[in-house]
Amino acid sequence: MSVVDASVWVAVLMAGDANHDAASRWLRAHVESGEATLLPTLALTEVSGAVACRTGDSSAGARATDLLRSAPGAAFVSLMNREPRPLLV
Repeated sequence: MSVVDASVWVAVLMAGDANHDAASRWLRAHVESGEATLLPTLALTEVSGAVACRTGDSSAGARATDLLRSAPGAAFVSLMNREPRPLLV
């Protein structure tokens, strides 16, 4: 199981990002391994905001959130819980 920071997701979603290729390769290999991917719920806001800011399009930020929610093997974890527990999002 890996906790994946918002910056990785932003790099994957933004083709012009300097880390796009490396992040995409890592995420693809990670998903193919079947290992769980944990994301803090805050990542939804961080990724949406970063994508919207970079593109100048708030709907692009909303689409990024939808992609995260449907990412294979992804489980969201609240930062408010004492013990990590996957949340239904």
